[in-house]
Amino acid sequence: MRLKFLTLAVLGAGVVGCGGGPGTGAISKMDRAALATEAQASAFGSMSPVALYFMSQSLMVAEDSSANTPCPTISRDGDVTRVVGGCTTDEGIRYIGEATYTVAKEGRPYGTVEFSGFGTETPSECGAEGDRTAIEEIRFEGTMVVKGDRNQSELDFDVAVEGNSVDEITCALEDQAVAYVFKGTVDGPLPDLSNESSIANLTASTWNGTGKVGISEFGYVDIETTDEVIDVNTCRFGAISGQTKLTGDREIVITYRGAEQCGAAANWTLDGVDQGELRGVTCSAMGGGSLSAFGLLAVGGLLRRRRRDPR
Repeated sequence: MRLKFLTLAVLGAGVVGCGGGPGTGAISKMDRAALATEAQASAFGSMSPVALYFMSQSLMVAEDSSANTPCPTISRDGDVTRVVGGCTTDEGIRYIGEATYTVAKEGRPYGTVEFSGFGTETPSECGAEGDRTAIEEIRFEGTMVVKGDRNQSELDFDVAVEGNSVDEITCALEDQAVAYVFKGTVDGPLPDLSNESSIANLTASTWNGTGKVGISEFGYVDIETTDEVIDVNTCRFGAISGQTKLTGDREIVITYRGAEQCGAAANWTLDGVDQGELRGVTCSAMGGGSLSAFGLLAVGGLLRRRRRDPR
């Protein structure tokens, strides 16, 4: 089984340089992606700043759980929300590490998310008869910063997600990683998941960003998202318009068509040659405001697929 890093971030990522955070470090260990198949186009194309932003916001609407000690424990102290592992759910999923959300002085939705080894250890059945168990791990490290005002916001993400996947037949473990470093802007208001009534009156916003994204299965690419328009009142599950350009050994350009067909509607080209519709690309712009929507991490923003599936 391999991890396919899709939902984690529909990102346009930022400039990678020396002395960066966990995302920068993880990307530096990867080769440049060949970027020659639809599977790669779909995996990288599902990364835009929109989905990651909504994941970060889900922390601040998570309900305080310190009174009844579920797992993970969620608590609030003023403007700081903490999600803490070190516990195991009834389903046998162990949460580890910690994540915090600190609201900026400008108020929600502005603030900083910090991951410190936050993730899960999940039992996975394997073996020819499915009678063995191995542990899949997922860990988040890094920061996501959102600042600005209703007219324009700045995004600065440097995050790595590392762990392993379990071969369903042999039970062998394989290290996997996805990383992104993003710097970009949003013209227009950002959705505030802590105030659902405000979302109903939200106007369109335009997202731009440049940088690098890495998926250990494929390598890393330069990525540039240009004028990706999000309007949750027109389409909650995809971009209205705009483009994302991916540059590895070859170049892919994805053009969003949510205004024509709401949802995962996009076309793509490979080195300027039309390849038709690209499946599996969605912003998940309104994935919900619960902790589970934040991806934690039994899913972790990561979708698994078996090795025998074609790439």
